[in-house]
Amino acid sequence: MIGGVQAGYNWAFGGWLFGLEGDINWLGRNNDRGYDFSRYGEPRMGHYETSNEDSDRPSRPPHLTVTNHTYSWSGNGSANTLGTIRARFGFTTDRALFFVTGGAAFRNGDNSATITDTETVITTGNRWGTNSWTPDSQRTVTTTTYTRTGNGNKVGWALGGGLEYALTENISTKIEYLHAQFGNGDSGYSSGLLNDCQNFFGDSKNSIDIVRVGLNYRFVSAAPAPVLARY
Repeated sequence: MIGGVQAGYNWAFGGWLFGLEGDINWLGRNNDRGYDFSRYGEPRMGHYETSNEDSDRPSRPPHLTVTNHTYSWSGNGSANTLGTIRARFGFTTDRALFFVTGGAAFRNGDNSATITDTETVITTGNRWGTNSWTPDSQRTVTTTTYTRTGNGNKVGWALGGGLEYALTENISTKIEYLHAQFGNGDSGYSSGLLNDCQNFFGDSKNSIDIVRVGLNYRFVSAAPAPVLARY
């Protein structure tokens, strides 16, 4: 949902119209994204250390160690307000105005991303027991989390068009489509808090498409006209 207010000024000449207008809109827009992936380590062969009393043993028992990582990424981007300052140009027929519009756009919002790295180390093999090898298995799990937040304020451009219809001399209604585009960008996340973590990269597409219906009150500077005057 979106709601807002606008103000502007129009100049009419013949069947054409040129205007300037600005608006501010309150948005309730949140985008959540997330994904998970795993990175499995290669098994590594090793040997347990042998104590002095075991030094007469012919060899030390081997063991295998595998280190796996499971990464979870989640991101959120919100847009709280959207404002534009635009020119519009159109032509009129009877009480209808068909127009195109374009100009600058401004967006306010926030964004954040959280990466969780769960490291699992599994070691399995045999240790020396009193008189023989003893089966052994170890499993350790370590979880670290890194969160990054940012300011989502953006400046871009807006382009669109629509239809405005005069209900009376002073009141008109309109339907309008508007595309607001802000700079797309790449972002990378990397932190020493993450165990054996590779860099994370993401791209953000910052655009807003709006179809809105409005009701306008027009201050007419010309002489009074009939109630259902032409545009």
